[in-house]
Amino acid sequence: MPLNFDTRLSFSDPEILRFLEDDHAAPVHAIEPDLGSQFDHDAADRRPSGEPTSHTQEVVFLVEEKYRLLENENGVGVHKVIVALKHDVGIKVDYWLFLRSSNLSEAEIAHVRDRFHAYDPAQHGEDVEAWMRANLEGIDENDFEVEPCLTLHKHSQVAQDHDASQRKALFALLGIGGSNPPPSTIHAVGDYSLTNWAQGRNLKLVLMGRELVADDSDPPANPDSAVLGDADDLQQVSAAIDAIVDHIIPGECGQMRLEQIKLLTLAAWPEFKIEWHQKRIKIGCSRITISVPVLRIRITKLVFYVYFKVPVHIDRFIITIARTCAVRSALTSAVIGVVTSNIGAAVASFVPLFKRCIEQEIRNCLHPGLLLATEPGPWH
Repeated sequence: MPLNFDTRLSFSDPEILRFLEDDHAAPVHAIEPDLGSQFDHDAADRRPSGEPTSHTQEVVFLVEEKYRLLENENGVGVHKVIVALKHDVGIKVDYWLFLRSSNLSEAEIAHVRDRFHAYDPAQHGEDVEAWMRANLEGIDENDFEVEPCLTLHKHSQVAQDHDASQRKALFALLGIGGSNPPPSTIHAVGDYSLTNWAQGRNLKLVLMGRELVADDSDPPANPDSAVLGDADDLQQVSAAIDAIVDHIIPGECGQMRLEQIKLLTLAAWPEFKIEWHQKRIKIGCSRITISVPVLRIRITKLVFYVYFKVPVHIDRFIITIARTCAVRSALTSAVIGVVTSNIGAAVASFVPLFKRCIEQEIRNCLHPGLLLATEPGPWH
């Protein structure tokens, strides 16, 4: 029987996610049936579902917000934070009638449309197919089709914050937000926090924009980071740095030695991912399988290291100069000011600052950088 009441809906669909994220888009999004060329292109008729007529679902999704960091009104870098937003979304179903009108007379088309609207489950029972067979004798079942059309309606135009703890942590660390900052230590200058560093610098964070997180199954990866069992284990850190830089150091530099300096620790940085669960809902005659997002949160320890590699024959005095330059360069606003959420930008600023600071004759055989060693906690 050409009656299709059941369907599927996934909120992971990129088009639906764009609809949810766009605060300026129309609040209604229709998922229309597509029967290709089997039937007339347009539906011959439509009718709403019966009771229950709708279902409301909370939908969580991740976006990346970008903030320009200003120091005394001068731009010094860009921060990136992940925020979980949400919408309450109403789901409704309409039923669309499609016909192969070339095979039907005008009277038959009128009869099918009349029966399409006449059906009432309270009066005619739940067996729609049996009722249609009994009331459409003489009409070929292959000449019509009933398909569901889902309509999504955002209850509010603008998405609401579901979990903005990463944004709040960033603002608090830089002394901009009113909440308590997560514990941080700048090891290179003793018992000093990132919030202490930010004091008196006249810092501002200005929102530049936001975009959907395309891969929400894990926190964003970065080539300058490594997931370690113990982010303070220097052996693990050294191995991670070697894996990053060994293949890009010129062979003529000879045997190299690694110098690494613990720069900054953030004891508790929130991270997010989305897991997808399926549930069944009933609207009218339809049973709909929907994939719904479930937000998972973990608290991760972040430890940032400044490092450089130099040829083993370099004089110890030069290495001391290099270590001083590494710390001095790392403590600039363009590096430590953005490293907490944008290590890639911090590396791009750190490398030329460091190289300008050291002796010309060893510049080509140095490979400085920053490493983020993470120590994830369990998902909840």
